[in-house]
Amino acid sequence: MNRRAFIKMLELNGVYFEKHGSRHDIYRHKESGKMIPVPRHSEFSNEFLKDVLKEIPKS
Repeated sequence: MNRRAFIKMLELNGVYFEKHGSRHDIYRHKESGKMIPVPRHSEFSNEFLKDVLKEIPKS
């Protein structure tokens, strides 16, 4: 999955951009406050996607 589509999916699940880090952009879930670091790669592996989806609380 490419970075743009991944970020759009995060935003649809209640995650918003918080700040730029040195190597990652930091996103945060609105309800739980859970921090999600997103690397600045153009493509993400399926393993990374599975790990992040486990971290996002279900609404």
